[in-house]
Amino acid sequence: KDKLTFKNLFQLNPGTIFILCSGVFYLLVCGLLAYAYGMHTPTDDASFPTLHKSYIPAEIGFWTFFEGFWILFIVCVGYTLWNKHFLRSLLVASPAIVLGIVAICVTDITRSGLYMVPILFVLLSNLNRYVDSSGTRYILLNCSVVNLLFPSMKVASDWNGNDWFHSTIKTIPKIFSKVMP
Repeated sequence: KDKLTFKNLFQLNPGTIFILCSGVFYLLVCGLLAYAYGMHTPTDDASFPTLHKSYIPAEIGFWTFFEGFWILFIVCVGYTLWNKHFLRSLLVASPAIVLGIVAICVTDITRSGLYMVPILFVLLSNLNRYVDSSGTRYILLNCSVVNLLFPSMKVASDWNGNDWFHSTIKTIPKIFSKVMP
């Protein structure tokens, strides 16, 4: 399909205008909430020393805030590299890597990682360039099964491994025992 270049990346088109307007609207809403209600993002626990404390639980944090959609990330970046669309691959992977590092610099890794959810839509848009709709549905089905089996949990810098087995893993046997006596 079409190749991504710097020239067509910065053209002013409806998609670009929509993204710029949504960014301005987001900043406007944040500013109004801060002005009217004193709401702000706490910054006490956002620092590089937190990164040092959060390094070990960050691995499970990445798993849990992307849930099963890390599969989508790997497949999409893999397709862009396989098709030698290196600029597209860089533009898809860079925000996720940068936001992942930012998520580790905050005590609550899961919540800060959820800001990467819009990247999933970018991944789907890019994946549609390489895979037909049935292939995309198959990939999303695999992501959903992983989401069902291993749902997200709160991972913070003080997380410990005993918190891993929870919710669905504990609940599925109970459901089956009630359904199939």
